[in-house]
Amino acid sequence: KTRELKFKMDIGVHTLLAVEQKVSCFSFENGNNQIILRVNPPEQIVAEKLYSLAKHGALSSRFKDVFDIYYFIDKNILNREVVKTCLNTLLLSKKYNLSSLEDICVIINNAFEDKEYIKNFNSSNEGWIDASREVIFKVILDYIYSL
Repeated sequence: KTRELKFKMDIGVHTLLAVEQKVSCFSFENGNNQIILRVNPPEQIVAEKLYSLAKHGALSSRFKDVFDIYYFIDKNILNREVVKTCLNTLLLSKKYNLSSLEDICVIINNAFEDKEYIKNFNSSNEGWIDASREVIFKVILDYIYSL
């Protein structure tokens, strides 16, 4: 009997070799076949979203990423040292004009204070968290300044 499995997967290239990915295994009914998926840890996900936000600054339109970042921070499931390591690894790539964690903090802070960014954030339909913009921005800023 053939069974069909439908799922959505975001496939990307894992370039942070210093960060170990988690392995998730899914066994089929006969137990002999497995699909092995390597999953980026939450710290890498957050670091990449913070880096992207800093890269685009107030011009960023990926508001869902802000909610995602807030969620991970609010649930207190991140290892700060691993987030810091991931961010530093991204900074070493020198792809963008970001050279330090301080750059990331300042750019994100400026974006969160930018009137046009705030207007666009407030009017986006990407919010899935029941928290005010002010709380979300404060929690994220407090977190990144603590790194």
